[in-house]
Amino acid sequence: MNLHNNKLFSTLLYLACIMTLQCAVVTPSHAVMPAKHYDEAARASQIKAIAIVEKVETVEKTKRSTRKRVTFRLERALSMNTPQTFTGTCYSVDHAWQETGVGGTIYYYPQEGAKVLVTVSSNGSLITSHTTLTPELEQEIALNGLRNISFGMGKASVKPAVRQGEEEQWFSFYAAGKTKGFFHASQKRNREQPMLIEFTHELLLGELDGDRQIYTAITHSRDDHTLTPEWLLISSDSITSEKRTPLIKREIGFRLDASQNTNDGILAKGKSDAADVAIPSATTTDFLLFSLIEKMPFKKGFSRSLNLIETLELHLKKNVVIRYAGKDTDNQNLHKFIESGPAQATYWLNNQHRLMEVHWDGDKVFKRSTQAEAMTTLQ
Repeated sequence: MNLHNNKLFSTLLYLACIMTLQCAVVTPSHAVMPAKHYDEAARASQIKAIAIVEKVETVEKTKRSTRKRVTFRLERALSMNTPQTFTGTCYSVDHAWQETGVGGTIYYYPQEGAKVLVTVSSNGSLITSHTTLTPELEQEIALNGLRNISFGMGKASVKPAVRQGEEEQWFSFYAAGKTKGFFHASQKRNREQPMLIEFTHELLLGELDGDRQIYTAITHSRDDHTLTPEWLLISSDSITSEKRTPLIKREIGFRLDASQNTNDGILAKGKSDAADVAIPSATTTDFLLFSLIEKMPFKKGFSRSLNLIETLELHLKKNVVIRYAGKDTDNQNLHKFIESGPAQATYWLNNQHRLMEVHWDGDKVFKRSTQAEAMTTLQ
């Protein structure tokens, strides 16, 4: 080999060594990536699950990190074909003498016995996210799966808009088998009073070729097991092809009566505002039930007793019972809840706890739809 070739060979060998050293440095520490990269890696993982950390084993220690093998026992599969037991590897920095490299490695510290939401690229390979399960996270997954979960930087969290409760429901409304309008529900957190949720409900009623009336109810409710209402604004407008005319607007303030001596019936008669209206504990409204029912479990034998305010009439009906009736084979195998007592209704939900259909008094029907479908029902 001549001198020129020797120099060329030496240069190539030097570059190859440099590249090899660089790879050694960036494994596991590769270049810092945006949060979206880690989110996409978690979503693309073959294994997504709620699991218990069964065992944590040290595989290798280096001056930069400790590589570990983690064994998980499945609690709830969130992806197809997830085995009952699976493993994943991760990196931790466990000693003062370990110095992390510059890069985007996500370090995890799994604890045996912990209940976690975990994603693994494939069984036995790299853990792409690992998060200790919180009540908020567990409830969101129970209701909506991973739809509203973000995996930025390898840790799961509920997306901010969902955490604030900025959610919507749209239903087409039918009475006696005919299209009569739509029902729209939205909610958001009250930023000034974070323990309250502000719900806005709109019910449009009318005929295909006639005038229409829209009822709006804005309810501030507690974030408790019945969404107890604290304040309610009710208004109604008449809508024609030419104009929208306000008809009624009134505000109602509620207070809990611990004595439970509140009588059922109309809570505030007339059309004027009312404050300090007594209601018993465990009270909700018929409109709030559209959201509350989505939080109830699909559990055999489950039932809940509550008191119900019919929003537009301000009519209190006490001792209403809602019970889970299992899957309804006559209605797309949806989960069915039955409301009985002084108020009667039936609710159907899909496997993701989304309310899909409601029947009031037998002849009033709400069917889940999109905004576009609901808005065109009377056009």
